[in-house]
Amino acid sequence: MPNVSAAVIALVRRESGNSLVFFSHDYGRTWSAPSEHNFPMAASKIYAGTLSTGQRYLLCNLPSRVRRDLLVVAVSRPGQKAFSRMWKIRDGYCDALKAGPEWSYPCAAEFGGKLYVVYTSEKHHCVLTTVPLRALAAE
Repeated sequence: MPNVSAAVIALVRRESGNSLVFFSHDYGRTWSAPSEHNFPMAASKIYAGTLSTGQRYLLCNLPSRVRRDLLVVAVSRPGQKAFSRMWKIRDGYCDALKAGPEWSYPCAAEFGGKLYVVYTSEKHHCVLTTVPLRALAAE
């Protein structure tokens, strides 16, 4: 039988301040009171998960001068809860795609040793960025 944790973490976006975090230890039947975490985030969609490497990852926009122009992926070390490394996925207007500067609504799936990150530009273009898992090592 697989080792399945009863722990669930929910990140909920807000229009001002960092997102709120809620914890459940019973598969989401009951939840903790909300608390604000210390990871800077813009008011935008958040997507998170756990990679096959045991690393947690988070896709979000960082606060910046232009709304949602900086999309990043943050990762933890394998088996750890805190994020330890972060990389830019997109930042500002992209001449090659003729899109941007807004990058938002991220989603991801892992397959074949890669993380496939899908997101929108200006809410009407769809973009795919492929990231090899080895590039996300947080040592």
